[in-house]
Amino acid sequence: MVGLSWGLLWRTVVVLTPVGMAISALISMWPSFGLRPHVELLEPTIIFVSYAAMFIVADSLFRRSPVQFVFGWRLQLTIAEWRELSFGMAALMSVIAALNFVVASLSTFLWVNFKLFAIPFVLSFGVVLLARRIQKARFEATVLRQVEARMPPRP
Repeated sequence: MVGLSWGLLWRTVVVLTPVGMAISALISMWPSFGLRPHVELLEPTIIFVSYAAMFIVADSLFRRSPVQFVFGWRLQLTIAEWRELSFGMAALMSVIAALNFVVASLSTFLWVNFKLFAIPFVLSFGVVLLARRIQKARFEATVLRQVEARMPPRP
């Protein structure tokens, strides 16, 4: 499980980092109309909502996860596992966006600590949970195939 978790984690970070940088650059070029401090607090929310939308749109339109586009040949996952990963990542990004929105509305000091410590922890923990779920589904499918192979044929 550690191999799949680590593989998904670093591949996800490699895919999300350039996209986040591009979205951040677009947000910084957008006119803020005097709302710059509020926009900066909500920038991670916008970025994580964009990530969630990217995972859903890519899977719905192209039937492939953004992680699969880049590293699909290295991670040997089935179509169902890639689909579960896509929607799981979209849910994870939505949770991080919602948490950031709530924390940003409370206090700037709290938001800075949340962004520095909690977002990487939640992202890592979420990817490990997704990998664990995929491994568990693989194990259950293997056991089911073995049980069915040992069962006598039905008349």
